[in-house]
Amino acid sequence: ITRRSFDGLEMRVRGTTATEVDRDDYQASLAAGHSWSGGNVFGMAAWQDREALVGDPRQVGAQSYLVTATPNERVSSFFGGASQSLGDVKVSLEGQYFDTRRDSFYLTLPANRRDYLTEGEGHSIFGTVEWQAGRATFFDLMLDYHENTALSRTWRMGNLLSQRKHTGASMRRWSVTSSRRSC
Repeated sequence: ITRRSFDGLEMRVRGTTATEVDRDDYQASLAAGHSWSGGNVFGMAAWQDREALVGDPRQVGAQSYLVTATPNERVSSFFGGASQSLGDVKVSLEGQYFDTRRDSFYLTLPANRRDYLTEGEGHSIFGTVEWQAGRATFFDLMLDYHENTALSRTWRMGNLLSQRKHTGASMRRWSVTSSRRSC
């Protein structure tokens, strides 16, 4: 969301079909926000489901290969937050969540199929407290937390060949900035 301060509700729904390659793509999103004197609250949710684009078989030597040009993809996400100014102090908190799933295949004709699956999930929370004391002094406190997990698997003819799971380095960080400037 690029607009954190707006009033209203916005909904988008989109669907497309590529008839020559038999591929569908569906998307939906909802955004809402409300602003008032010194503050605001906002949120956005989005969902996408896109079918794979499979190209024509490619001849490589004596073998024909059928490969997905783009994967099947399902993505959902949420982003929201709020902020409030109280005199010289501003407090804000934002959060986000995402979930993705992509799968594709690589096929040596007639039946040597390899399937690939990648999944990801993550969330983050970000908060700040800002204090501006006149023109010359300020104080900022920032809190930031992120975590994500990715999982990828490969199968050949239904047998699991490999599996990798990675949990992102959970970033837990905070910082304080303070300054006094001469004017």
